[in-house]
Amino acid sequence: LGIGGSGKLDPDAAPRDVRGWALAMAVEDGDKSVFDVAEKHFRATQDAELRGQLLRALGSTHDPKQAEHARAMVLEKGLLRRNEIPNILGGQTDDDAIRPQMRAWLDQNFSELEARLAPAGARLLGLYTERMCSDAEATELQDKFAKRMETVEGGPRALKQEVEGIRLCAAQV
Repeated sequence: LGIGGSGKLDPDAAPRDVRGWALAMAVEDGDKSVFDVAEKHFRATQDAELRGQLLRALGSTHDPKQAEHARAMVLEKGLLRRNEIPNILGGQTDDDAIRPQMRAWLDQNFSELEARLAPAGARLLGLYTERMCSDAEATELQDKFAKRMETVEGGPRALKQEVEGIRLCAAQV
């Protein structure tokens, strides 16, 4: 994949059906140099499939500083296509240590992100609520997002569905 070798990307080093997983594992298990190579390759390619795989890999890092850098890429003007924004953030919902940082960042940058994703800004709510499973979290979500979701297309319904999903999860635990 160009990591640990020449630094030149060889997208055919792994079969296409596992390339995304291979890139994610390399970033998760690698150090800053692996993250940097993946970012370099992302910035150099226009291939939509490879861009998505590299973004998901960058978002899957377990290093807090690298995760912060990946989130900063989301706000970098002109870097990401609108449909690519969830790729970085989605990877950060899986890590128990990174998820709270991602939520705080998403909360802080919600208006800008929602505007960039419009009319699909309600998608941010699903990223924020990933792994929530208690009545307290459902109530906190409702209190925190009710007002801001009023003006997001599909926002009120998305909020209602997320709160319901969290409460159903809590009822099963």
